Amino acid sequence: MEADKSTMVALLQLLRKYNLK
Repeated sequence: MEADKSTMVALLQLLRKYNLK
C-alpha cells in the first residue's frame, strides 16, 4: 500500500530528526 509506505517514510524521517538532536 502506498499510504503505508508514506507513513513509514514519515516515521523514519521523524526518528532521524530526533536522533540528530
